[in-house]
Amino acid sequence: LPHDSTMTTLTPTTRLSSAQPLLFSYQAQAVLDAGREVYRYYHKTWQQRGGGSPDASLYDIKEYFKGRNNNGKMNNKSDDATFNELMERLRATMQDLAQAIEPKVYEYGFLK
Repeated sequence: LPHDSTMTTLTPTTRLSSAQPLLFSYQAQAVLDAGREVYRYYHKTWQQRGGGSPDASLYDIKEYFKGRNNNGKMNNKSDDATFNELMERLRATMQDLAQAIEPKVYEYGFLK
């Protein structure tokens, strides 16, 4: 990951304060932005259609758009093309982030 002197390196002893902003890598910021778009779309949609919740989790949002089948299992796709496109973007940015952090997972001993 690119790192410059303006980025904060977090260690187990790092203390974060409100005066110290968190800085994210390009990949992490892309995930946050894509997720924010999913939440924006959800809030706009449920306020128009009804049936949603202002404090919904990503799982709740998926359930809202995908619905459930007769057996109670969540459907694989939504009929809402915009939601499907936003989720595809989110998945792609999450894959980019995973590839970027994978070497660090082994380097720092999270996995062997």
